[in-house]
Amino acid sequence: MEIQSKGGTPTVVGDWVYYADENRSLWRIKTDGSMDQQLLSDCEDYYLTEDSIYYIALSGTEDESLFTLMLHQMESADAKTSEIITIEAVVTAQLNGGYLYYQLGKGKGRLEKGLYRVNLDGSGTERVNDIMIWQLDHVLGDWMYILQYSGERYRIKLDGSAAVSFE
Repeated sequence: MEIQSKGGTPTVVGDWVYYADENRSLWRIKTDGSMDQQLLSDCEDYYLTEDSIYYIALSGTEDESLFTLMLHQMESADAKTSEIITIEAVVTAQLNGGYLYYQLGKGKGRLEKGLYRVNLDGSGTERVNDIMIWQLDHVLGDWMYILQYSGERYRIKLDGSAAVSFE
């Protein structure tokens, strides 16, 4: 059996493998290859805990460079879904390490300085740094990976210290 994941790495929790397909749908399949199930459609990113699936849905705005972000929680036991928080003027976002990280825009392709994060329960919104980020590639642990307008790629501590250029 072959599972294709686009936009992320398959995640194993218990007897299940969770994966996203090219249509931004979240699926799960038993580790023995049985019970392939679609859980969500329109899932930009997801984060799994023992009892919940947190996921991001984006909707377009009049300004094509910005999105309205909705963070949702689906309880694993009964598939009950609830919206946790809505954030306007988002350029990009991802879930990592128990946080929602996101970048804001000013419209017409202009970006706001800094990276923001919020706890998965919607509390504790904070600006993590003051860096001008052209494109956020990934957040992993205490690091963010970015692409600047010049084409240079950097690995930067989330607090803005310790920038390392790489190809």
